[in-house]
Amino acid sequence: MIKQNMLANLIGKVYSAGIAFIVLPIYLKYLGSESYGLVGVFITIQAFALLLDSGITPMVTRDIARMKLQSGSSNHLQNLLRTTEVLFILAGVFAFIIIFYLSDFLSSNWLNINTLSLETVTHTIILIGVIVGLRFNIGLYGGTIMALEKQVSYNIALSIIATIKSLGAVYLLMYMSGDIVIFFKYQIAISIIEFVVYRYMVMKYLPKIQEKPLFTFDVYKGNLHFLGGYSASMLFVFILLQSGNIVLSKILSLSQFGYYSFSMSIVSILQMAGGPLFQAISPRLMSIYANDKQNLETFYHKACQAISFLLIPAGLMLAIYSYEIIFLWTKNSDTSHNIYMIVSLLSIGTLLNLLATMPGQLQMADGRTKVMVWINGLSILLVLPLNIWFGTLFGGVGVASVWILLNILYLLTGVFIVHPQLLSEDKSQWILEDILKPFVKVGIFLLIGKYIYFLLNIQSTFLTLVYLSIIFTCGYVINFLALPLIRSEVSMLWRRKYGDFRKK
Repeated sequence: MIKQNMLANLIGKVYSAGIAFIVLPIYLKYLGSESYGLVGVFITIQAFALLLDSGITPMVTRDIARMKLQSGSSNHLQNLLRTTEVLFILAGVFAFIIIFYLSDFLSSNWLNINTLSLETVTHTIILIGVIVGLRFNIGLYGGTIMALEKQVSYNIALSIIATIKSLGAVYLLMYMSGDIVIFFKYQIAISIIEFVVYRYMVMKYLPKIQEKPLFTFDVYKGNLHFLGGYSASMLFVFILLQSGNIVLSKILSLSQFGYYSFSMSIVSILQMAGGPLFQAISPRLMSIYANDKQNLETFYHKACQAISFLLIPAGLMLAIYSYEIIFLWTKNSDTSHNIYMIVSLLSIGTLLNLLATMPGQLQMADGRTKVMVWINGLSILLVLPLNIWFGTLFGGVGVASVWILLNILYLLTGVFIVHPQLLSEDKSQWILEDILKPFVKVGIFLLIGKYIYFLLNIQSTFLTLVYLSIIFTCGYVINFLALPLIRSEVSMLWRRKYGDFRKK
């Protein structure tokens, strides 16, 4: 099932990420960089509001993943969902009220507006509050479906909704109105559809019970240490990940912040590509950790190398060929010059972040959050002043550089702190075999390819696309050869298929 789920997640996420990626230049063109800056404001506000989650969603999905096959767990799981969804409705209402009352301050005293009216910006922020309020339960329902390992159905729904969301917004902007207020009203409509569809799916797949589910805080017993540690960790993560955005939203014009937000949207395709892997791996890792520890290390390293195989060439390609990719995509030299350096730095940082995620998943499976809390808390002492200092001096480039430093720290934490506690192997195996060797080999190849590209002085759009496609494909081949567990797995599958063919 793990391979089926990974394939479903990969197809669903690649499709939804791909269609979202394709329409981004259209959003920027018809909204303008200043209005697009409000999309960046939305991302930051949503991240802040989700602090109210306090680790409840990961705890719920963790319990469901671990208990879904246990007899007699149906009542607990139904009560757990009912209690959490009621709490999240209240959290959503609370978040909306706070955003509503802060909307005037943000539009008048925080954001640096040039052409948009204060009324438009204030109205947009209020609409953002509505979307943020709905996202609590949407995230809960999506996580529940994934924990139940109904990932094929989830990704079908995800792909349909992503199509309606992206193509509908394009039609709206191109043929009806480029007004940012109308754009966000459409996003509210899509969020309501997501809420209804995902809740229906949860009710369909969650084990049935005879009596009505109860609202009771007893479902959280035994998880308070997890919630406390995770919520503290999430507060620190918010400061680490969003402090740069907060700094830039204050010191940059809304138009410049729009370009930075656009850069983040481009790089988010890496997060979207990595998402299906972690969504498929996490429930199985928790199950193996709880019930089959003798196979833990084998599964763990296969999962790490699968992540490296799929993400390293894509992340390094976007980092090294950022200008060429952005120009091919947008056909706009001004946009390309404004953001290519930021995209390169964000790509490297995001790739490192994804590669450093598995030690965190291992801690989640064990239920330990103390290490995450301490590392994130100590990181703030470094990252927060650096974001203020570098952001003020260098703008988006400075904040993106700090993002790289933070994720190098996360990688080192996995090597020297997490693995020695939870795995019985040499602590250097993960960083050398699963990450460093493929990273270096692919990186050197792509840099050589970039040098040759400059020597050839290719001007044609078609030839540039062909050249980049060849380099990208070769990068994946080199990456494949650098990952022994992936080679072994593919070789085994090949022999199995070939043997079946011979028998026929």
